[in-house]
Amino acid sequence: MPKTITVIVPTYNRASLLERLVDSLRRQSIDQVHVDLLFVNDGSMDNTERVLKDLGIACITIPHAGPAGARNAGAAAAQTPVLAFLDDDVYPDRDWLKIIYLAYQEGGLHGAIEGDVVSKGEPVPLSHTVLHQGPGGYLSCNFAITKETFEKTGGFDVFFKYPMNEDFDFFLRLKKRAPVTYVPGMVVFHPVYPRPFFKTLLSSFAFARQTISAEYLLNKNHPEAYRMVKFEPNALATIARLSRNYFFHNVLKNPGMFFKHPIRALMWAKICFFRHLGFIYYRIRAYSG
Repeated sequence: MPKTITVIVPTYNRASLLERLVDSLRRQSIDQVHVDLLFVNDGSMDNTERVLKDLGIACITIPHAGPAGARNAGAAAAQTPVLAFLDDDVYPDRDWLKIIYLAYQEGGLHGAIEGDVVSKGEPVPLSHTVLHQGPGGYLSCNFAITKETFEKTGGFDVFFKYPMNEDFDFFLRLKKRAPVTYVPGMVVFHPVYPRPFFKTLLSSFAFARQTISAEYLLNKNHPEAYRMVKFEPNALATIARLSRNYFFHNVLKNPGMFFKHPIRALMWAKICFFRHLGFIYYRIRAYSG
């Protein structure tokens, strides 16, 4: 029986997270005869390739290209009519693949489907998670699409080198060609991950530079539709809002979290301040250049 779905997971330097994700995919309620698992090792410098080999998972390794390029490489290698995308820091609900399979087999869908991303764990200062429930998330960590539609859309734009806005750009192009259907019950979980303080602090200016670049590129590609996903008229307004948010950070929005986790909150406040300085620095450079 030919396979129906290829699950594509781009991964970069997260070998420690892969066993849980692979285990959750192997415990899916769907018969595995319908599914291929394909991980794309995006030039990782840790032991990602060895971990995947030990787990018996098909893996292709490419020079580091960023998530957009890695997803495109996975889609090009897939041999099934449906592609399902996850990120390496999430894990799916047990019925995730069954719901995708039924949506395409019984629902007769020809475009893309998206589901919910549920945060797992207590959010604390200096941590990372993703939460979106309901339609319109346009998140690359939980969607499926026919391979034909993916190719006609042109895949992900590889000019987005970082995990920023490449998903919005893809979905804005996709919506001009095919419907994006929200499917309740198509759920993945995104744990709360603590951020390493010194690494995050030292990358503050790089984060600001990458964010500004990604916002301007998205605005350039979609000048009229930009507001649909960013709720701001243009990239300049988004950058100004982000800079203000980092100056005041989230302590003011949730003072209870500050008192519950005062040390982490102070460390996060310092990072926010340096990110704010990074935004100011690169905006001044843009104006003077």
